[in-house]
Amino acid sequence: MLPQRARPALSGEDVDRAIGLHRIGRDILRALAGETGAGIDRALDAALTEVGSYCGVDRAYVFRFRDEMTFVDNTHEWCAQGVSPEIDNLQGVPAEVASTWIAAFEREEFVFVPSVSSIPDAESDLREILEAQGILSLLVAPLRAGGELIGLIGFDYVREPSELSWIDVDVLMTIADTVAAALYRRDAEAHVRPVDRRDLLTGLPDEEIGRAHV
Repeated sequence: MLPQRARPALSGEDVDRAIGLHRIGRDILRALAGETGAGIDRALDAALTEVGSYCGVDRAYVFRFRDEMTFVDNTHEWCAQGVSPEIDNLQGVPAEVASTWIAAFEREEFVFVPSVSSIPDAESDLREILEAQGILSLLVAPLRAGGELIGLIGFDYVREPSELSWIDVDVLMTIADTVAAALYRRDAEAHVRPVDRRDLLTGLPDEEIGRAHV
């Protein structure tokens, strides 16, 4: 894991890239803000496609924690052309294998792994999972909403390792906040149950009473 540090000065090319990513981030915010239910999932898939393509990464994805952060599931994934999808292989992964990542996420920090092969033997389970996907380096950031850590969003580099781009970090952290808020809203909507309105006299649902009087 790379420690957090101040950003270096940006070149003219970096500024152009940052402007482009800012536009993408704005579009993602608008798209996710205007959706509910399954529409959020479709908008998120489109967002991963757009940001992954623009940033030139090999995979862009979202994972969600479940069962009180016991397991983590890959719920959304975009892959560059020629890069194999891994979403079906990454369901029910024990969250404890990424305990150092989770500790960083709880501090609201991102994690950058410049070389997967250099992950220490103490985290060999994590290293083996990443190597099995052909990942050379990766950048991941926490999804936090409602005061909780609900998942992570990240970029994989498969074809060649990546050096840390502070622009990519900035956009990933910004998009993470937008994605987390949208997923949290979708989860809240899913837990809302329709109100069961019944006639006090008959005990029948209101709609049945209405039909009976037609």
